[in-house]
Amino acid sequence: MKRKLLIIGIDGATFKMIKPMVNEGKLPTIKKIMDSGSYCELFSTRPSVTCVAWPALFTGKNPKNNGIIDWHYYRSNYTEHFFNGIDIKGKKFWDYLGENGVKCGVVNVPITYPPTKVNGFIITGCLTPGEYVEFTYPKSLRSEILSKNYQIDPININEPNNKVFFDQVVNVEEIRKKVCVELIKTKKWDMFFVVFRPEPLQNRFWEKNTMNIIEDVYKKVDKQVADLIDSINGEFDVMLVSDHGFGMTPDYNFYLNVLLDREGYLFLNKKKMPIDKVYRILVKFGLRWIKYFVGSKIRKSRFINYAEEVNWNKTKAFGRVSEETGFIYLNKVGRFDKGIVIEEDVEKLKKEIKNKLDNLYHNKMKVINKVWFREELFGNLKIAPDIIFELNEKFKGLEIIGSNSFAKINDKDKKAWHEFEGIFIASGPNIKNLGEIKQAEIIDVAPTILKLYDIKKPEEMDGKIINLIKDKFKHQKSNIFVA
Repeated sequence: MKRKLLIIGIDGATFKMIKPMVNEGKLPTIKKIMDSGSYCELFSTRPSVTCVAWPALFTGKNPKNNGIIDWHYYRSNYTEHFFNGIDIKGKKFWDYLGENGVKCGVVNVPITYPPTKVNGFIITGCLTPGEYVEFTYPKSLRSEILSKNYQIDPININEPNNKVFFDQVVNVEEIRKKVCVELIKTKKWDMFFVVFRPEPLQNRFWEKNTMNIIEDVYKKVDKQVADLIDSINGEFDVMLVSDHGFGMTPDYNFYLNVLLDREGYLFLNKKKMPIDKVYRILVKFGLRWIKYFVGSKIRKSRFINYAEEVNWNKTKAFGRVSEETGFIYLNKVGRFDKGIVIEEDVEKLKKEIKNKLDNLYHNKMKVINKVWFREELFGNLKIAPDIIFELNEKFKGLEIIGSNSFAKINDKDKKAWHEFEGIFIASGPNIKNLGEIKQAEIIDVAPTILKLYDIKKPEEMDGKIINLIKDKFKHQKSNIFVA
């Protein structure tokens, strides 16, 4: 009898919501899985964003080794290259499973486009250009699921109507669940991995006065988990995982490029309009919904187009912020087409900027928790930034141009931010019932899955095996995972 494993990814899921709701009886399915198995916080990547964390999970490798360090990197001409599956270095855990005769189904996992050949089937996820491209393996699967109105991730973040936005996300995820149920019932598989993405709803609605909406989101996720479990015949193990957590609510915006501009590192060809002031006025008068109508225009006015709007003959450094993590690139000769920082000056400049970041305070609060140089986090990866920093949780970093380096976030506009602590929950006939265990890292998931199938951890994987798998496969009844 082959082992079966159901992996359900829940983008942005956090124990901040799950534990209280489980204790209140609001998530009955997740409660059963937690009560019968093992669970822990899953420490994410830096930055803790979708496109970095999921590849770390399915390769078992740190970003410096799998090559995915952010949503994009800057080419030598200062334009952005957005990452996709081709950029990932190394095999995914389902590649190893397939080589060992395990049939795999992979659905909606971010950063898997373009689809690759697998021992089973794959439907690519987030960052797939659209349903008009080939996004499945085998190719025939594409028409099969499109006939059921399957959509990849067509979320319009600028939709102004909250109810329309909520219903849109819920509908997409409900169709995804129904398609998965049918795939589970009709296709051959030993490992099935699907990612649901309630994160857009958390991004929009996680506010002090709208947590009832977030609770509703988690209840719907619990029902999706229940429906998938109910669709499987026979014994199987189950894992629930997330790429990062959610819930940090910063008090201030920190505009990195304003700082670099004022310190004489970044020079624009012309000053940009400080749209942040205009937006704060809209928020004050309850008109923030206007941003959804002019979202792209606001973005263009606030963010810098590095390829066109910077005086590279004078600029020594420019920055980018991804959630809680800041990146600073030095305009180095040899790295960029118009680089002016010569190799002999690199170390001195890095230390100079690091010192300024280490000693940056606002309202007597230290803004930066920690600063690293590229070599410490990303080794010799050439596309990586030269300086990386982690923000204090009171600050939300942005690379936009504003009127000041800092701006207090209006209480009406406070929304949650990503956190490092995601979730890992596992249960089933081959999983020890240990309850809450010591925190694991996201790179530990892949080697743990391989261990479940008695496959030795590959040397290229950085992660460790989470100690929750029983020594021998036992054909025992499970009151949760036997249909």
